[in-house]
Amino acid sequence: PAGQVEVRYVAYVPVVRAQSELTWSARFEDVAGDAVSGARAPDVVADPLVLLPRVDVPTLRAQPVWFTLRVPADAAPGRYTGTIRIEADAHPARVLSLVLHVEAAVLPDPADFAFHLDVWMNPAAVAAAHGVAPWSEAHWTLLEAYLRDLAGRGQKKITTTVLDNPWPVAWRGGQMRAQTFTPHASLVGWTRRADGTWHFDFDTFDRYVEMALQAGVGPSIGLYSLLVFHGPQRFTYFDEARGEVVSEETALGSSRWHAVWTAFLPRLRDHLRDKGWLDQSYLAFDERAAAEMERVTRLVAEAAPELAGKILIAGTADVSPYAADLSLPYSALADAGGDEAGDQATCAAMPPVAAGRAAAGQRTLFYTAGTPAHPNTFSFSPAVEARVLPWVALCHGLDGYLRWSYNDWPPDVYRQPSFFYVQGDEYLVYPGPDGPVSSIRWELLKDGIEDVALARALYAAGRLDAATVQRAARLATQTPDGRRKDARDLIRARRLLTPER
Repeated sequence: PAGQVEVRYVAYVPVVRAQSELTWSARFEDVAGDAVSGARAPDVVADPLVLLPRVDVPTLRAQPVWFTLRVPADAAPGRYTGTIRIEADAHPARVLSLVLHVEAAVLPDPADFAFHLDVWMNPAAVAAAHGVAPWSEAHWTLLEAYLRDLAGRGQKKITTTVLDNPWPVAWRGGQMRAQTFTPHASLVGWTRRADGTWHFDFDTFDRYVEMALQAGVGPSIGLYSLLVFHGPQRFTYFDEARGEVVSEETALGSSRWHAVWTAFLPRLRDHLRDKGWLDQSYLAFDERAAAEMERVTRLVAEAAPELAGKILIAGTADVSPYAADLSLPYSALADAGGDEAGDQATCAAMPPVAAGRAAAGQRTLFYTAGTPAHPNTFSFSPAVEARVLPWVALCHGLDGYLRWSYNDWPPDVYRQPSFFYVQGDEYLVYPGPDGPVSSIRWELLKDGIEDVALARALYAAGRLDAATVQRAARLATQTPDGRRKDARDLIRARRLLTPER
């Protein structure tokens, strides 16, 4: 029925040069090609999917239309037919025939996907983009819409911040500031009382976690971060004696650093235990060195030993001994036998560190960021690559995929779609009137996650053997550079999972 079909119109955004392209990240020239959605690169690229009742199309221009068909879980398998009617002013209506093949296999609900998706969301960016007061009721209403969107992809991690702006970087002139236009604000209120003791307010944290869980996100909770991303360590708090907010710099391992976290960690542990969230919570870190993690783990073992084994790290293999949940960079998969250059299948063996972790019952994901050039999810990445990425995890026997960021938008993302990093590296969706506007890459990433979730569900049910799953994964991931990839590989791989048709 028509009520199960969503019609969205593909919109275009400018292509702009990012600051990071001048120093370390992938460059437009290394990423974009004829396979980009919309062949007018480099000036514009197709990405947002806008929900409108109708759209105006200029003379001699084309307008792509994105159809999403939702098949109920109880639909009888078989061949369905229908029509698509296209109406335009001053032109006769066109009617297109549509044939839909519904397969017997039933996709699990997103909450039950055997795929660990960890996409970082910034609640403060939602308030900024929509022009509402942080933590107002309007803000909370919007947050619920974004969290429901994440839940629909099977998001398994609730990204929280327990420290203000945990991602500072050296900006122009060496000044330290947030790497995103809107800094990640702490969900925990820090107050240093006049007598020198500390008070920590978890009200906002609690409401956010409860809303996320109710929306279907989780159950894991990532707590960022006992270590800031770059530069000196820092605490931001309200100082009662001075009557103002203070941002205090300190050094890792100093007595002050040790004293403040020793005050915070037991209170955090007790609060998580009182809420029933202790077992699902992880102290989270982004690309920190092993020597730094060694100091942190000693501190945690002393101050709150119940959290000592609950550490999440996105980083290289050398920090694996400290991580119950580890996300490896894509380059680690190439080192395990894949081909980052893009002409061969990305999957070969499971990285040795991941194999050891799997044997120990520990979770291992992989991530992409400003690199590699392929496969990735930049605005001008060949669109097929977003669907390839979940298959890469399946091919290497990994639990899932991590990506920053879901929604770290520049101030006017539709007109100036990059703040600092490669366009699209900072977000997967766009802000809309009442919540997220999806993108081509966000939809195709979902398709890939569903492919892998289905493969793992059928394998667990004994309806697929390991050799077939691996053959499908190799087919899906061969030639991961989307500029040279045959997109039909993904269709063929999916068909291997459900050969009954």
